[in-house]
Amino acid sequence: MKTYEKIGNDTRLVNDDNLKYIQFECFDNQYFYRNLGQGKWKVDLQGIIEYTLAKCGVLPGNITQSSICTVCRRDLFFTHRGDGGKTGSLAAFMQLK
Repeated sequence: MKTYEKIGNDTRLVNDDNLKYIQFECFDNQYFYRNLGQGKWKVDLQGIIEYTLAKCGVLPGNITQSSICTVCRRDLFFTHRGDGGKTGSLAAFMQLK
């Protein structure tokens, strides 16, 4: 299974409200987020994706992720966060074989 480009771990910044959603909806694993102070957090989306797929039974050897960050490579991608909410829509899908 391959996951494609996404916002990178160094650029995924959330506030306290978003972190509460991640903790409630996903899991409360502090390994995947780091407190920056003043209500801001860095979140490891790649780690969350891999952890979730593994919990669903996908073997680690069957998971690969792109290292391209959509925010860092705005020359290649439109990104809601990188463009300040001035872009179109996004569609995503996953296939299990």
